[in-house]
Amino acid sequence: RDGEIEIKDEHGSRTTHVEGAPTRFLQTEMDRFPAVRVPNAPRFTGGLVGYLGYESVRFFEPTLSGKMGGASPTTDGIYMLADTIVAFEHARRSIFLIANVLDGDINAANRKLDAIEARIQQPLPPAPKVEIKPSEIKSNLTQEKFEDMVLAAKDHIVAGDNFQVVLSQRFTRETNVESFDVYRAVRRLN
Repeated sequence: RDGEIEIKDEHGSRTTHVEGAPTRFLQTEMDRFPAVRVPNAPRFTGGLVGYLGYESVRFFEPTLSGKMGGASPTTDGIYMLADTIVAFEHARRSIFLIANVLDGDINAANRKLDAIEARIQQPLPPAPKVEIKPSEIKSNLTQEKFEDMVLAAKDHIVAGDNFQVVLSQRFTRETNVESFDVYRAVRRLN
């Protein structure tokens, strides 16, 4: 957030802070792990998984940096280095277990794979009942402000300043639902 990068180890027990552009940092970090393409394996076999917030456009288009307003209430991005993957191949109805060897310890990677295989073969625990509590939906813009942005964008298009404009607003709400359940619902919708 705001040029500060926080790095946590896999257990969350050690945190390091560095400063710089997050996109450049991520590229440098991934250059340490050259990927090896394995025949018949899924296209994604490990790497960075996460998201960039919409305000992160300022890292790709510097002219927008001064026009983005104040500091974002959310992080610019969150990424996880996924070195162990369970990939579902829906077309062939199969599962790939993948453990990348990042530190040279092949035996540790094999132990991870054995543990995942043993866990997959266990029955699923019953899902707990969750009572979903309603909460207020909040936006970072009023409807009037968003409509003003739309009208201004239309004026810029007519004037020839822009040929495409992407306007957005952030909606948030509190929830007691598990994050993974939200992900599954969104994945099903998409």
